[in-house]
Amino acid sequence: MEDVEDLVATVGGVLAGLASLVAVVVAIDQFTLRARMRRIVTWTTELLDMEKNRNRRSTLEAIRDRAAGSLVASTLVPIRHIAEGAVWLGGGAVVIVLQVTRREDMGSVLASAAVVLVAAQQGVRRAVRMYVERERIRAEYVKHAKVVPPRTDMLAKMEGGTRSEFGWAALFVAALMAVAAGVAWVLADTDNLWPLLVVVAGIGILGFALDGVRRLGRRARSIPARAETPEPSSDGAAET
Repeated sequence: MEDVEDLVATVGGVLAGLASLVAVVVAIDQFTLRARMRRIVTWTTELLDMEKNRNRRSTLEAIRDRAAGSLVASTLVPIRHIAEGAVWLGGGAVVIVLQVTRREDMGSVLASAAVVLVAAQQGVRRAVRMYVERERIRAEYVKHAKVVPPRTDMLAKMEGGTRSEFGWAALFVAALMAVAAGVAWVLADTDNLWPLLVVVAGIGILGFALDGVRRLGRRARSIPARAETPEPSSDGAAET
């Protein structure tokens, strides 16, 4: 019995570490985004200087515009506004895993889950709001429309956007909590199949929620730009 408890405690620590690792990987990927986009802009520009074929030039220009758009979006919406969501998700998973591995009573686990869901949902929703803003900015730049600067203050994060962002964020948090609790439960009670079903269901819902957040981004890219491309002024200079 002691061996099983030691295994559960060890796995709980591993899951907590994995949650933190995921947050770190996401942060590193976003921190290196600007460097990668700058390299793409540089080499496409160099190829365009040499390329004469019209079809190839249009392809290179499209690649360059998308990379430049991502660079502009990541500059106007820095990584810290999106990484907040990963931190909340990792912290929420750690709390749930610790509750289950310590064999707390069901009431305590549910109470902790409710608190984590409410707290993490707000942080994840703010990250979703900023992700949608990034996609909007990138689309406006690529479409040669006027790029409307985003509002990144706390009030804008809390009150801006659409109601669906709250729903997808809550579903995302709930699904991740279910996966974390299910994995810890499986290891604590290997003779019970219900925890395994919780894990499978949680993974399925997690994928569904992730696709929902991506759809919000696609919708932001498909919505017409808020402002048309500036018309030249009477003296031939572009308006600002």
